Amino acid sequence: MDKLIKRYIYDVIRRLPEKEQEEVSQELEANIYDMLSENASEEEVKEVLYELGSPAELAEKYRHSPKYLISPAIYEEYIKVLKWVLPVVGIVFLGIGVIIGAVESISDDGMIAINLFIKNLFTKGISMGISATLQTLVWTTIGFVIAERTGYRSKSTGDWKIEDLPELEKNAKHRIPLSDIIVELVLTTVFSILAILFFSGALPFDTLIKIGDMETSNIFTQGFMYACIPATAILWLFNTIPCIVKLKERRWTLSVFITLLISYIVSITTFLFVIMQPKIFTSDFIVLVAKQEWANTGLLNFLKSPIQNPVTILVLIIIILVGIGECGMAAYRMLRNREHKNKF
Repeated sequence: MDKLIKRYIYDVIRRLPEKEQEEVSQELEANIYDMLSENASEEEVKEVLYELGSPAELAEKYRHSPKYLISPAIYEEYIKVLKWVLPVVGIVFLGIGVIIGAVESISDDGMIAINLFIKNLFTKGISMGISATLQTLVWTTIGFVIAERTGYRSKSTGDWKIEDLPELEKNAKHRIPLSDIIVELVLTTVFSILAILFFSGALPFDTLIKIGDMETSNIFTQGFMYACIPATAILWLFNTIPCIVKLKERRWTLSVFITLLISYIVSITTFLFVIMQPKIFTSDFIVLVAKQEWANTGLLNFLKSPIQNPVTILVLIIIILVGIGECGMAAYRMLRNREHKNKF
């Protein structure tokens, strides 16, 4: 009986802002028990809950600021549609943009210009993907608004049943914040795109190093920059997968831990692949640095052969330690999540 009441209260407060949930939970619980007799049966509890009505409609009444574009009554269906529609539309139009970019990069002699292809790959693909996603978001939102304003009601506000109540959220305090996942995913994607554009020479501006009267725009060798393009793509992929798993699980589970572990192993391997390139810095850049008064033998040796330099080894050690620390923290959170789950 108590569990049934808690499930009903949870179904109401989960639709409200976090700052309002505790107060509404206490108030609603008190109201329900006031409506029940001292030794209420399960049937009496169900009658009271049916009398209170749909949790979605009750949540609207409790909302302190009931101004919204998409009301709580259909918000869950709205989010559910967006979760499936937006990624599909974005990926499809990203692929279409990539194909268009590839076609436009074909020269008159039938050959594909690599630089133009890589530039079109991102400019066309990303622009079409983002544009289609935003338009889908706008029109989906407009569709839901029109449907609600013209009398559509979600099934959650109609003939709802006790059996429709969701199970209680287990150890909600240990959920991974959605904002953290989204920020991580966005930053990973944005910086990866910028890095690939930089290494492919597709940025709309050039880099220029100027020291005194000397300057150079060629810092890294062409071979090194081309090697960094697939390396960055691999890093993006294996850093995105943990974000997707976190988004699905929303807790520190074994799946999250395994994907993080794989991600760090791939990151270290990719770093070794990049740093082991035969030539990283151009001769022009090394000459520019060598002519400066502050340049010493250690710095020049690093520029000529980074793989054999203690600085590179130190950076690698730091990356490994950070990876071990992150994996250790993920393992600790996973075990703590399991402990709370078993106590529930």
